[in-house]
Amino acid sequence: MQTMGVRLVAALAAFIFAGVLLAPSPTPAAVVWRDGFSSQGLEASKWYARGGCPSERSAEGWLCYSPDNAYVEGGFLHMRQTPNDGRFCCSFDRPYLGSMVSTYKHGSGWPSKSVLASWTPPVLIEARIRYSGADGLWQNFETFSVDLDQPTEFDAAEMRGAKEHYQFCAVHRRPEHIHLGTQLPYNYTARFRRYWIYYEPARVTFGVGDTVCGSTMLAEPAGNIGIDFVAKSADPDLFPWPGLGGPVVGSPEYLVDWVRVSQ
Repeated sequence: MQTMGVRLVAALAAFIFAGVLLAPSPTPAAVVWRDGFSSQGLEASKWYARGGCPSERSAEGWLCYSPDNAYVEGGFLHMRQTPNDGRFCCSFDRPYLGSMVSTYKHGSGWPSKSVLASWTPPVLIEARIRYSGADGLWQNFETFSVDLDQPTEFDAAEMRGAKEHYQFCAVHRRPEHIHLGTQLPYNYTARFRRYWIYYEPARVTFGVGDTVCGSTMLAEPAGNIGIDFVAKSADPDLFPWPGLGGPVVGSPEYLVDWVRVSQ
């Protein structure tokens, strides 16, 4: 573990050039967990699919989660949002059904009550994703602390359909919110791209391909982290950020080709 950590740190340092930090490239032997979504369905030994109508601010009066909206087909994990037609949930005051899958049980309090997989630093988590360009769709590849009463949220690629040339990344741990991001020289919805988190004991770095979205020191340890993929939207009166809140316009679905963890 320590040897791999030293190697990853050295790789990061070695790729600093002209102000651009490149992602470390782990060797195949360093991959400790992965999912290529080649099975007939979502693997219950790896993922929880969230269901229900949470009391979170972004969901109240707007969104429930349906396990049916996260599914494996054609070698991809499909993450989508659909209208709430009443078949899943009786909360008709919430017009939409989002999707969320996690390597731990999300939404049952902290620390998580059940963890299928989590990782300590140093760790590199990568996912090959084709995000949607649907306006209003809130798409996220993220991690949460699974073993802390007050979790840290790492947003590796929190994408908004109307902002097709911008990668938003962030660190959240109340009361601290560190917003990062980078303008991309391409439309990220055009094809699959490799997004990543490199989590060290005192720092976290996010990126896509060879480009860094942002990097920041951590004021407190973030503990063990588990992975989430999320597709949802939010009430535009509460979340009026461009490209985020409001009814979705376009195809409300993104695809994950694979996800892997290296240490």
